Amino acid sequence: MRDISDNTDTITLNWFTDDHWRFDNFSRHWAPCFNWAVTTAESAVPKYEEIGYQNAIKSQWACNHFLYRKLDLPLEHDVTFVGQPHGNRRQIIQALRAAGISVRAWGSKWESGRLSQEEMIQVFNQSRINLNLSNASVPLSAPRYQLRSTARSLISRSLDLIPFGPRIKVEGKAWLSRRRSATLRKSSSPAGSRQKYLDQIKGRNFEVPGCGGFLLTGRVEGLEDYYEIGKEIVCFEDVDDLIEKTRYYLDHEDERAAIARSGCERTLREHTYVHRFNEIFRRIGLGREQSTVVDPRGQPGHTEEIR
Repeated sequence: MRDISDNTDTITLNWFTDDHWRFDNFSRHWAPCFNWAVTTAESAVPKYEEIGYQNAIKSQWACNHFLYRKLDLPLEHDVTFVGQPHGNRRQIIQALRAAGISVRAWGSKWESGRLSQEEMIQVFNQSRINLNLSNASVPLSAPRYQLRSTARSLISRSLDLIPFGPRIKVEGKAWLSRRRSATLRKSSSPAGSRQKYLDQIKGRNFEVPGCGGFLLTGRVEGLEDYYEIGKEIVCFEDVDDLIEKTRYYLDHEDERAAIARSGCERTLREHTYVHRFNEIFRRIGLGREQSTVVDPRGQPGHTEEIR
């Protein structure tokens, strides 16, 4: 990849996901192999500068509005969540159910299983409240080893892709199962506890409003740069606040619908991947106006935020 970036006419760019928690053990090693890097993490911007990487672009997730769109479907669900049950997510869903709120959850390891992309888009459309839990898979207090991809776990994942060697694959999964159980004991906390998880803006923050759905999301730093809180989306502070706001917006249908409508309009106006990539391509010199970029492959630049 370094050779392609340095010695050919190809402009290379990589979109680094999850820089909030894996910059140090992943992105910092790969970024120098590319002419440009895109990150969604504000906290990673100074880290790119510290390693001497000058062509980092601060962007954000968005909505693929060609797929995630408003459908003419009736509402069927009160509260839904689509995503993996890592961190304290199970406890949060259980707290809502214990409060008498009807919640359905889909994803790997939930009782309802996974949804196809088409089914997920239908759920976004047919839910009165779409819940977004913004935590990453590990808490801030997690031991450093939990943030690393060890050689053994990488080997085990690779073995899962091999159609032979069932004994090795089963042994690898058994080890992973023990590891994950230990991690869960260390990282899980009761709903409403003070343990803090690594929070980040998710694709759901844009995809749900893009489908015309009402979004109730955990508050994340920087989210107010993209939506007007309380008018285009709604944020909750903790589990008690989540329960209170869930009950409120289930009871106030007109207000809920108005917020969902405003969120959809804002998404289509500013937060599609057409918007994001047009700006990224302009920044690296592949847009229609290229006169401002001297050398899109190697010219040292500066971190530029793209919204």
